[in-house]
This record gives sequence, structure tokens and C-alpha cells, in this order.
Amino acid sequence: MVEGPVCIRLHFGMSGSLHLDSSKPRSNRAVLRLCVEFEGGRSFTVYGGDEYGSCGLFDVKVAYFKARGPLKSLDVCGPDFDKVKALERVLEEGDKVICVAIMDQMVLPGVGNIIKQESLHRAGMNPLRKVGDFSEDEIARLVDILRWFSMEWLKGTRPESKVYDRTNCADCGGSVMVRKDNSVGARVTFWCEECCSGGGGGGERKGCRAEFMWADGSFPTCGCGGGKSRIRMAKKGANSGKWFFACWKGKGEGECGFFQWANAQFLEQQFGPHLTPLK
Repeated sequence: MVEGPVCIRLHFGMSGSLHLDSSKPRSNRAVLRLCVEFEGGRSFTVYGGDEYGSCGLFDVKVAYFKARGPLKSLDVCGPDFDKVKALERVLEEGDKVICVAIMDQMVLPGVGNIIKQESLHRAGMNPLRKVGDFSEDEIARLVDILRWFSMEWLKGTRPESKVYDRTNCADCGGSVMVRKDNSVGARVTFWCEECCSGGGGGGERKGCRAEFMWADGSFPTCGCGGGKSRIRMAKKGANSGKWFFACWKGKGEGECGFFQWANAQFLEQQFGPHLTPLK
């Protein structure tokens, strides 16, 4: 029971939503997180459709909020972002794996999964290393990149994906590694071992600019007749980590909806151990 002035902290996750006056979300999988009713019959409800959302009711005077204070100076998408404070906050997480630390919304609000891994790649930082393994200058550079990537996306000019949802690195052409387990916060994480083999300085890159790896002749042809399918990985739900074939066109480009699960034996023959995890 919370008495006195309160505040509500909402984290919508990947598919959360807020609805006024009892309107309901379209998805049947949405879970009711909170319902607030006012005098006069008005209300608002909060729904969350995945495990990443959360909702909390707090006394505004609790030590938790006194210690953290307003998060606006740490918000990578906010107008009051303070690089010095953000750097200090990340450095406090010395024992955490870097990819987990920067995704913590109490550390750097606004950093999402794509922003995380694309920024780590550009900084040349292996996502599996701990914050304390990097120098302060390396973390400072990462904070700069996180801010830049976030603001570009906010403006509608999202930078190209160099490792996210790819089989080959856009910089060096090497194989992109994939992991989704507790060591990376249970969020699917892509990285290039060649480009992120050392600290934050990166290394000499070969300059391959291919946007993605097209499927070869042994891959199935999608139904729209436009060309061979391409391979992708399911990132959510019970099938997370499984590879599948999809239309060669991207979302919003007139894709035909072709779908076929990839056979594990076939993938092993084509790619060896590089497409992991594979269920």
C-alpha cells in the first residue's frame, strides 16, 4: 500500500501500450498491467505484450528515486542528455557485461536492442566483455555513439545495420555471431568477432559494404517470383533462435509472405557453426 504522493513508472517493452477510457489493444496476447479509474468514469489502462515491459507504483519520497533522481539527464533521446553523467552512470556498472549494462533503463534510458549492438559494433567493443574491462575513454566513446545513433533514429534517419539481423558483417564481410541467453540479458545479440576482437578501438576493416548476404541457388524460391529467399532468425517467442527462409523483399517492399523453417542439417552444411544459436 502506497500512501501520499505517488508516481507511476511505465516501461512498455517491445509492444506495450496505453489506452484511454477502456479502449483495448488489437493483440489478444496483450496482458493488462495497470488500470486507473477516475471520478466521472474516465480511465486509462496499460497493457504489455511481452516479458520486457513493466509497471510500478512508487512513493515519490522513497530512497530509490532520491538516489537516482530524474532520469532525463541519462535519456539518450532526450534534450537534457548529459554525457558526463551518463558516462559516470555506466562506469558504476563495472561488473556487468557491457551489452547488459547499457540496456538497463535505469542506466541509459532509451537504449534499445538494435541501438545497443550497432553502437557496440561501431565502437569495436565485444558485447560479452564487462564494463570494467574497458577504459574510461572507451566507454566515453561508446556513450557518444549511443547518443548519435539514437538521435539519428529519432530524426528518422536510422543508420544502416552493420551486424543486427545479418549473417555477414557490413564492414569486414566476416561471419556475424549470434547469442540469446542469460549472459546477454536474454536479448538476441549480434556481433562481429573480427571487428570487435579487442577493446573499444576497433581495428583495420576491409570495407565490405554488402547490405546482406543473398541466398544462393540451393535456397528455396519465394512465391512472388521475384527471386531467391533470404535467411533470417526468429528473435521472439517460443521459436526464438530458429532460422527460417523469407521473401527476398524487405518489410514494406511488397514482400509475398513466403515462410519456411530452415533445416538444421542443411544450415550446418552451408554455414558450419556460424549460425548459432540454432534450436
